[in-house]
Amino acid sequence: MLTEATEMIERKLILFEKPGRECTGPCLAAAAERARALGIRQVVLATTSGQTALEAAEAFAGQEVRLVGVHLMAGVWAKYAAPDPAKVAAAEAKRMRDFIDQDSLLRLLMPDAVSAFQP
Repeated sequence: MLTEATEMIERKLILFEKPGRECTGPCLAAAAERARALGIRQVVLATTSGQTALEAAEAFAGQEVRLVGVHLMAGVWAKYAAPDPAKVAAAEAKRMRDFIDQDSLLRLLMPDAVSAFQP
């Protein structure tokens, strides 16, 4: 039950009926719009080959946002994929400056937790 003193906050929710690459562009566009609205200055995103990083650099063009692309650690590149140097270079040319593997990111964010698993 709403009273006069109750404030409502409305948010836009985007759901995709099916997963897939075709969702990446609209998802990044929505993230860029929300970052602009909230004044977000840093965005971290997953990118295996660098394609998502390239698309993010395009989606966030014109915004003062630091984009950080997180790729898989080298130990699993043979199974999944390694970053594509051409895509990474193209993303960097469009102002995507930071790429880091997931292990290094965890060490930066949670050094104590990561060291607990080291022999």
